[in-house]
Amino acid sequence: FMDEVEDDNLWNQVNLRALASDASQTVRRDALYFVIEQLEAFDEDDDEEESLVTNFTNGATGSNKTKGAATGIGTSDRRASQRLDALASWVSHALSDGPVPLEHVRIELADFIVLSIRDMPEHSTLMTDWNALLRSITEDSAALIDGRCVGDRADVVKQRVLVRMLTCAARAEVGAVADASFLASDGNVAGLSIYHAGDDQEDQHAHKRTKALSSLQHEALSVAILKALPNLLVKFNGDSAILESLTTLPRYLIPTVFSLPQRKSDFVSLVKKLAQIFKNSQEDNVLRHTALSLSYLAQGNH
Repeated sequence: FMDEVEDDNLWNQVNLRALASDASQTVRRDALYFVIEQLEAFDEDDDEEESLVTNFTNGATGSNKTKGAATGIGTSDRRASQRLDALASWVSHALSDGPVPLEHVRIELADFIVLSIRDMPEHSTLMTDWNALLRSITEDSAALIDGRCVGDRADVVKQRVLVRMLTCAARAEVGAVADASFLASDGNVAGLSIYHAGDDQEDQHAHKRTKALSSLQHEALSVAILKALPNLLVKFNGDSAILESLTTLPRYLIPTVFSLPQRKSDFVSLVKKLAQIFKNSQEDNVLRHTALSLSYLAQGNH
């Protein structure tokens, strides 16, 4: 039925349900499926073409690692970054289209995109690919819709959307893999999954395996964000909307990574950057999140 509809206004209304706060999660997810079908970065033909190129390269050279090592980005990583960039471009255009003052753009609606993607089995890994999420932010490409640049204003919104998506993705993942007590004191974290182990031994063994895997997932998230966060705080020091998101991230990190020898310098740099922000910022929300993060980082023996 919808394939035969050529009414652009109707399609736009359907697409915007992906960001509607008054819609159910199921409706938002299904609307986002419609959006994704319209984004070139998600074309299955491109995936098949890249797969053929990769297979040909492997057959001709015995390996495709040389190019990946030179660029530091594999085919799947590059595709993930392109898809995240396309999603952020669409969201930024949808949120900033029209005479909406920049400070009134509802960046928080990007959270719905993260939750919907996590609810799509074929795309859910996008919201746990921390390297791709971080690369999408640091590459700072222009916001594009159908291959057209949609303006500097949309670029600012797009950066805010990408950072908000990173923050929401981290929050959602911690809620899914961490113990319920990990962020019990953080009122911003919703959806913490609580596992109640059964009485029989099989359930207890399953719980131990689940806990071990969850710990590895939490550590991977923490290492990736800890490495990148000090530089991101410097890059977006002048944007209080982005700082408000970034300064929440330290509270989602597992403390064991702070003591890793290879991460010590990152930890020290993060503390220094947060202290500088707390000293210079005049935004209440930024100050509150920074204070809470500094308090969290000061706990323990690291």
